[in-house]
Amino acid sequence: MKLNMPVWLNALNFFIARSAISGAALSFPIIDKAAKKRYPPRNKNDSNNKVRMINWFNDEFENIVEIGTGNKLNFSGATKNKLQIGSEGIGDIIYRVRCSVLHEMENPVDVKFDDDPGGMTFGSNIDASGRVDVIIPAHYLASMHLVALASPEYKSITDEFVGRRIKFLGSVITPSLCVGNYQVLRDQIFNGRP
Repeated sequence: MKLNMPVWLNALNFFIARSAISGAALSFPIIDKAAKKRYPPRNKNDSNNKVRMINWFNDEFENIVEIGTGNKLNFSGATKNKLQIGSEGIGDIIYRVRCSVLHEMENPVDVKFDDDPGGMTFGSNIDASGRVDVIIPAHYLASMHLVALASPEYKSITDEFVGRRIKFLGSVITPSLCVGNYQVLRDQIFNGRP
């Protein structure tokens, strides 16, 4: 499957410009396509996009955190929700963000993005009215977008982008080498390997 590189790059530009909603609006369809390929519909009436997307978010959680922090996590066992915040798993929360961004072009009111670029701390906060706000690192979505490039469902990019390099947060990567290969993406981001 070919990754739509112009859309991927536009989303990356929005993340760099700290416009997470615009970046996510372009990034979520890329992830949606990978999730559908990874978890194909069982029959012609199977349209459970929510389950596919949540599974993809949970599958890639460790990679997203590693790209965002440099720290490798390893969850053992078949844990459905690798991170639970309140009554929801991280996949459910990000799916809610996806739906709100794509259908209303806004973030859910109870999900707040913490703009601390150095860490990746998740949590919740109860306001005076008793409403629980979910706190997610702002750069989680950008890290998720980078991981989408390395999603094994994508095998290639359009020819005009082959061999080109891009700079992202102090790292230089060659997307055509990273497409479909998380280890290469990781090495380029952290070790500067071409």
